Amino acid sequence: MDPELDRRLTQKFTHVPSARGNQLFVFNIASLVIIWISVFLRVYVRSRVLKSWGLDDYLMIAALLCFSWMSGAMIALVYCGFGKHMMSIPPEWIMNGFKAYLLAQLGYIMSVLFMKLSVCAFYLRITILRWQAWTVYVLMGINIVYTIGYFILILNQCAPVSYLWNQLAGAKGHCLSINVILGTSYTHNTISILSDWVLATMPLFMLKDSKLNRRTKAIVLFLLGLGYFASVSSMIRMNALPTLRRTDDYTFTVIPIAFWSAVETAVGILAANLATYRPLFSSLVDRVTSSGSGSGGKYSSRLAAWSLGRRAREHGYIMSGEGHDLKSLKTEEGSTGARGPLPHTTSTATAGLAFPAVRNVSDEELGILKQTDVTVEAERG
Repeated sequence: MDPELDRRLTQKFTHVPSARGNQLFVFNIASLVIIWISVFLRVYVRSRVLKSWGLDDYLMIAALLCFSWMSGAMIALVYCGFGKHMMSIPPEWIMNGFKAYLLAQLGYIMSVLFMKLSVCAFYLRITILRWQAWTVYVLMGINIVYTIGYFILILNQCAPVSYLWNQLAGAKGHCLSINVILGTSYTHNTISILSDWVLATMPLFMLKDSKLNRRTKAIVLFLLGLGYFASVSSMIRMNALPTLRRTDDYTFTVIPIAFWSAVETAVGILAANLATYRPLFSSLVDRVTSSGSGSGGKYSSRLAAWSLGRRAREHGYIMSGEGHDLKSLKTEEGSTGARGPLPHTTSTATAGLAFPAVRNVSDEELGILKQTDVTVEAERG
């Protein structure tokens, strides 16, 4: 075959992802869409439903931007041929690929940091005990200090920085030992895993003494499970790191590490956002139940009223019939009940579902509705 034709064909098909690269490409496209939607819903809940914007929301937006930066770099990585064996990729595309690889590394480091800080800031809203707050502050400090150092080291792993990709063109420079890179990466992953475990375990202490119903507790435990899964992704990533020491085929070997980096970050951000959606679901349920029309809507409202009335009677309350008018609570002079004169009449109504909150200050922020007892009394003159 003509060498020039062979070179052109190689360049043409470099951008076609391999099966290994296609996995990373598809996941990043899908996760970008999902994560952007999840953050948009979080912003809507906090700014429009609760009107309770906080530091954790700003940090989550920063995590979103860094995640987009990382995902874009990983997509470019696959476009440059990564996922294929190094010998089958033209040198100029390998050089472009290493630029994207460095950007993906830096984006991963910063997205993990802002994600952890956002979760920590959220916990500071709801912590009750002092030791819980201090635990969160310590986690924030450790993650900030180490991540800054790790970011600087990865950025300057080669001197000059451009030597990372220009070494294939015969440029002069040097890079840090792979053992240094792996050692600092292990430490970063270990801190990330321990932070996930601590942050996912702390709410268990809050739930232990709470009076939330079983369904709400199950939802919280599900979200905690997502946090643990993020740490599992980090462990899988850490297990793949040693392959960099045993190979020179970096364009092929680096894909699993990049993939699990993306999974870890995406799952962590998604879990943190899902924890803020309860007010949105409650609002939707209220709209659906209140917008019923025709016989179906009337039947639903009567069924709900009957159910609430039955539960009220079980707890010793008497619920008035449908269409009750507050004026009917007034007692006429000389009104009597089954056991004699009525000194006053009391009606108790329950607004919303009763979910005891972790702390009174943060009830609305968490989307937990509190029981409101409305008492109307008409005393005899």
